[in-house]
Amino acid sequence: MKTKIMRFLLRLFWIFPIKEDRVVACSFNGRLFSCNPKYLAIGIAKAGKHHVYFAMRKGMKAELPEGIERVDYQSLKHFFLLMTAKCIIVNSTGFTAQLPYRRRQILINTWHGAGMFKVSGGEIFKSKKAAYIRTLFSKNTTYFLSSSAQYSERQSSAFGVDIKKFVPTGLPRDDIFFEDHPEIIRKVKDYYQISCEKKLILYAPTYRDGPVTSLKDYGFPLMDIDRVIEACQKRFGGEFVFVFRAHHDTIPENIADNCVNASDYPDVQELLYASDVLISDYSSLQWDFALQYKPGFLYSPDLKQYESVHPFASDPEEWPFETAADNDELEKMIIGYDTDAGKKRIDDYFANLGSFEKGNATEQTMEIAFYSDKKH
Repeated sequence: MKTKIMRFLLRLFWIFPIKEDRVVACSFNGRLFSCNPKYLAIGIAKAGKHHVYFAMRKGMKAELPEGIERVDYQSLKHFFLLMTAKCIIVNSTGFTAQLPYRRRQILINTWHGAGMFKVSGGEIFKSKKAAYIRTLFSKNTTYFLSSSAQYSERQSSAFGVDIKKFVPTGLPRDDIFFEDHPEIIRKVKDYYQISCEKKLILYAPTYRDGPVTSLKDYGFPLMDIDRVIEACQKRFGGEFVFVFRAHHDTIPENIADNCVNASDYPDVQELLYASDVLISDYSSLQWDFALQYKPGFLYSPDLKQYESVHPFASDPEEWPFETAADNDELEKMIIGYDTDAGKKRIDDYFANLGSFEKGNATEQTMEIAFYSDKKH
């Protein structure tokens, strides 16, 4: 009922004309300046042809680059801008995707994951309210950015969005992996006062349900950090620092005293770029990291338990990195890592899904939204 009333009232803004040069972006319902909306907003702002706004909740800290203006999430100004913007960019099914947009407006949904790992929300949320929201989301979406052919098919079914709305651009947040950015590595290491000579192991597990204040709440044996560091140094050489990154929906306390807690770092893509080794579990971040062809491993002692709550969209045996059930297996995988075999596994994964990643997703999206022959 609240959604219907909101949609009715917001139609009052239709008396104002649509501004052709106005773009309004939002990531994770105003919680972060991150993910695909961030990189797409930066690309649009750099082109200099649009006035770009980014919606953030009050109290959320973020440094927005030149050319992007901050607006308070769900403020009167935010609603006005949304109802009069030519282009709206989101990465979820949140309220921004449910508003009464006009036909000439463009809603780009970038989503916040890639690959085929966990079943998407549209396939498991079956309440009456969720079904109504999904209907609005499907109707409003003009373009849905896709990372692969299989992803398009899966998400089209999951969210009820016409597959013709999916565009084979790849993800804007992944463009950075196709170019050299030594400044990102320096930025990350300087942020945590880590020597430039040291290498990084990034441990980035996905979310778990329920209140999570410690990794002990995850309900499985914690990773033996010392063994992981020793194994990486033995196999890859050099001195490693262990970095922990919690999922933004959990953000528990640090995993241990002998690692850096990077859960507060504003952009996980930069952490992925700066890291030499990734350890995750069921997170779609493994898709992004695999684009760099760096060593990756999955520490998943709760695999069966997790799958019973969050069904997988594909067999973990087909994922880009091998899965370890315990610390012994993880150590063995690291020490025995074969570079050629690892590259082939990643190549096979991208080929099987029909990857669209080419490093120019931002450019492609801008061309489709603003400069194509199709009129909106």
